[in-house]
Amino acid sequence: MRKAFPSLLAAALALVAIGCGARGTRDVEKLLEDLTSGSERRQRQAERSLTEHGRAMIKPLASIITGEDAEDELEMSEARRLELRVPAARALGVMAEHASLARSEAENAAAPLLVALKDKDRALRIQAVTSLGHFTQLSSPVNDVVLLLRETDEELVKAAVEALRRNALQSIDRIVLPDEPAVVAGAKTEWPRLLERLGSTDDDIRLEAVRELGRRESARAAPLLLKHLATDPGGDVRYAALRLCLAAAAAAPEAPFVAKLRQQIVTSFAEDADSRVTLLAAQTLADKRADLVGGFLGRVQQAVKACDERLRDDAGEGGRMKYAAATRSDAVLALRNLHSKERDQLLAELVSQKNGEAVRIRRAAARVLANATTSEAVGALREAMQDDDSIVKLVAAQALGRRGDLDAVKYLIVLLSHKETKIRTPAADGLGTLGAKALGLLVEQLGEALDEAGKLAHWQVPLAELEGKKQLSDDEQEKAERLREAIAAFKQKAGGRDERHIAWGITSGIGDIAAEIGSAAAPALEVILRASLCHYAEVRRVAAKALGSFEGKKAIAALAAALSDPDDTVRWYAATSLEKHGTAAVAALIAALGDGQTAGPRAAALAAATLARIGDAAALKPLTARCAARAGETSADLVWALGEVLHRNADAADAAAARKALIQAAQSAKDAEVARLARHALAKSQ
Repeated sequence: MRKAFPSLLAAALALVAIGCGARGTRDVEKLLEDLTSGSERRQRQAERSLTEHGRAMIKPLASIITGEDAEDELEMSEARRLELRVPAARALGVMAEHASLARSEAENAAAPLLVALKDKDRALRIQAVTSLGHFTQLSSPVNDVVLLLRETDEELVKAAVEALRRNALQSIDRIVLPDEPAVVAGAKTEWPRLLERLGSTDDDIRLEAVRELGRRESARAAPLLLKHLATDPGGDVRYAALRLCLAAAAAAPEAPFVAKLRQQIVTSFAEDADSRVTLLAAQTLADKRADLVGGFLGRVQQAVKACDERLRDDAGEGGRMKYAAATRSDAVLALRNLHSKERDQLLAELVSQKNGEAVRIRRAAARVLANATTSEAVGALREAMQDDDSIVKLVAAQALGRRGDLDAVKYLIVLLSHKETKIRTPAADGLGTLGAKALGLLVEQLGEALDEAGKLAHWQVPLAELEGKKQLSDDEQEKAERLREAIAAFKQKAGGRDERHIAWGITSGIGDIAAEIGSAAAPALEVILRASLCHYAEVRRVAAKALGSFEGKKAIAALAAALSDPDDTVRWYAATSLEKHGTAAVAALIAALGDGQTAGPRAAALAAATLARIGDAAALKPLTARCAARAGETSADLVWALGEVLHRNADAADAAAARKALIQAAQSAKDAEVARLARHALAKSQ
């Protein structure tokens, strides 16, 4: 070892000087010769030099592989450069495997290897893909490696599969296709705006526009989707376009664009630069064009199996010997799309606290098991409900609650009392995913929570009033102390339950369920009406939001009353929910609008704005009367609302009176903004 030290030091110093003429060139050649020699000692020495000091060689090695800037970087003949390309590609792989490269360094080192994948030299291509498998911190090389599975060269395909296995964390998202967001029928298309977004230079804007296009029931939609499948520069956009084209073709198999789509799918498999597009095209062609697809899908499945085995090894015992918990938890999460009984058996071991796994591992395993359906997954989640970690228990309870496990529902309710918002909020969200099967239990539990919250408010509300005073008398101080003692005794008896948070969370959950199941949630209306009158503003807020999903006069009346709530957020949610009720809420909103004397200004302003957004002609007459009653003191909210309703109902019976009121406001308003809005409304309604 002592004898090797001078040579290692000399190599290291030489690497620092690379790029400085003939000496640097000779050092590069010597290192590459050692790396590919038959001597194990020389190979280890070269690998150590590359690991410790190889960053300085990235640019010269890139020049050898690609030939770009070779004259500036190295003094060697073209024949010698071609001779060293394969060793240079291997050297970059050694650096990626053993050196701690920064992301920018890794990207620079991978770039020439990606170029080499398209070279005519078979040996270089095989070495390049082998080396790319060591760039496990990068996702971009995976796409190019997957595309090599279209090749017929068995050795090249074998190297590509092994590279994908090595980089399994990044590979899964490319060889197990993601689903596109579900498409549902949308509103009437604003075609000029949509076409503008489809022509954007921003990939994300075009992606969202393509997805919106997929929701449009129009003869124009399918040809536009096909165009983006064929020509869009963004791989994400082309993949979404192909998904949506296939859905459109399934819905209308005789449509004229379907023949063109079939032709384009062949081109996409053979030529597309995004592996997800290629894979989806291959799956579509599998039954009809086996001659074209060949063994591609089989090679992909081989890669999936290899990645599955690698990830399970990294997550389980094999990873325990090699990696920190953070790396192993990444491997666990990467298993999310690789459903199998064997996977769930492994995850059941990892989520079990009795096996001594780190909390990060248990959380990751619980998140993956949450979407599994095997008996192993359900059993493991039930055990996870006893975990010491609140997040593990929360994830397990959410998953079991969705399966109808009422014990899990009760535990989610318990978590609503947790001291941390990051636990309470997901618990409330979890209740909202449980559907109709949990509604009866939630109604019962909310009723009890409101009863207990009412008892607590009996002391907390007067205490808050006393604590809001700048100075208290002796009697008031004594009263405040008695109230604090009563509250402390109540909480101690409750055993840590926070009835206010429980009422908030269950009300929020019922609201989400009602939004999903509609009229089937009617049995929960009465308890939500009770929640809308709760002493605590946070409960009234979610109740006002929830009432937007309940039909009938009772819900609308409660929301109209909430327009006068002392809490700003409650009033805003009430107005938003009334807007959801549409024309059914117009009569209640007109009553809330008042005559200028009976309604408060905040309720009147919100009622006017909500009437404007609904746009029903029945609002013209009361809005006009309200403007007239206020004369020169008409508010901007009122004038804007009257203008919006008039714009939508310019030919209504009450339109002339509305214009007259706006003319008066434009001429006599004391507020310049009111006058401006009145003039704008008049111009808009012509």
